[in-house]
Amino acid sequence: MKRNHYLLSIAAFLMAMICIALAGCTGNDTYNVDNGTSDLSSSVTETDTSAYGKIVLIDKNKNDFSIIRGMYAEIDEIEAAKQLNSAFTSKFSSTWDFVIKDDFVKGASKDDVISDNAREILVGYTNRKESRETFVGLKKDQYVIKFVGSKLVIIGSDQYSTLAAVEEFVKNVVEKNETSELFALSPDFVLTGTAKLRQVSINPEASYRLFSWNLGCYVGGSTGSSEAVKIILRYLPDILACQESDKKVHSNILQKVLDSNSDYAYAMKMHPGTSTYNYTPIIYKKTLFDLVDSGVEWLDGRYTGTNTKSLSWAVFKDKNDIQFAMVNFHGAVCSATYKGYEDMTSEERTAQALAWKIDNVRQVLGVRDRIYAEYGEIPFTVNGDCNFNSDSVPYANMIKGGMYDAEKTAKIKTTGYTTSFTYGNFYKSGKSIDHIFGINGIDFVVFEIVRDAEVKTASDHCPVYVDYNIGIK
Repeated sequence: MKRNHYLLSIAAFLMAMICIALAGCTGNDTYNVDNGTSDLSSSVTETDTSAYGKIVLIDKNKNDFSIIRGMYAEIDEIEAAKQLNSAFTSKFSSTWDFVIKDDFVKGASKDDVISDNAREILVGYTNRKESRETFVGLKKDQYVIKFVGSKLVIIGSDQYSTLAAVEEFVKNVVEKNETSELFALSPDFVLTGTAKLRQVSINPEASYRLFSWNLGCYVGGSTGSSEAVKIILRYLPDILACQESDKKVHSNILQKVLDSNSDYAYAMKMHPGTSTYNYTPIIYKKTLFDLVDSGVEWLDGRYTGTNTKSLSWAVFKDKNDIQFAMVNFHGAVCSATYKGYEDMTSEERTAQALAWKIDNVRQVLGVRDRIYAEYGEIPFTVNGDCNFNSDSVPYANMIKGGMYDAEKTAKIKTTGYTTSFTYGNFYKSGKSIDHIFGINGIDFVVFEIVRDAEVKTASDHCPVYVDYNIGIK
């Protein structure tokens, strides 16, 4: 009897130790995160706070879960897997040592569905049966994280929702785990939510957001394209106007933005009658605006050996039947790399560039006046990488032409930064060359030079945006 009592005491002690070891794991195992918010105060349900029945994903003795993403995953699903792995590595540095794997299975074709009992964390749309079955039940912008058999499934209705799911999981579950040596969840763990693409809300005093960005002809490569999409979706403009948008920018950045929201459409994607992409495209939300008219033309004053210097314009009508128009352009420069200009002195190239920029402003204001002749003096904006600052003659000519600068006139504004920089080195204090101007009832509420960390790996320009009203006299 004493021996049995002794054994029972040891068993009780061991069970107590297990309870203590697992106490650090999150006990809030069922979540419902509405609209992508992080306020869980009214949506957390404790389903299993005991040590029993939890699934251990990470510990120093039992670290056999793998992160799996699709072999054909898109950019943001790949990024989601990276973020999760990075969070595990940071939080559980002494116990987590796995690398990300894709869902490749020898002998399986692309369309095969794989069913097995491997302990896996599935990120996004993989070939695993658990991913496929969970995906079918999702509505637009929804995501879910839950155990299905031996696998933790993390999946959204699209790649952006999957990324939102991982970000929510990292912020509210992984980072809040109380120990750095053990991570365990109840088999009933569920986190659901709706991806909130616009993370930076429009100012309540404004109606619309116009976002202008020189994307540098894919200067950031594949990493930069992912960062650029992330930034655009974070601010989710009602009108997106870009510069230096070659075929790769259209395919790997702008198309991803359009895929994220079926409301978006091009005012004009290509130059009329050609296969040449519009390097200064305007994208707008069809649910907010009707496109009345649009066009694209080359700048008269420019180096003609490249396609980057053009002007796009569009006339819209909002749902209050207010018509307004805009020009998006990319101002000229003169470089020693331009054929025929390499033997010029620096002073000669500067003079040539100035002459072109002055002519750019003439052409922009001419397009505005041409639109006025047909539609009347409606509210009008001009934006772009102008390649001139507020001390220049072209800027002064824009102001003489009746335009006012959002950077100087908005009620709330960020100012004093160059907006352009050497790729990877980021912005510095100075005068901007990216501008948004207005006239005739354009009310600038917010002007912002976006300096988010991802900007320096996405392009060699900071985006600028305004939250504004149209038709305010």
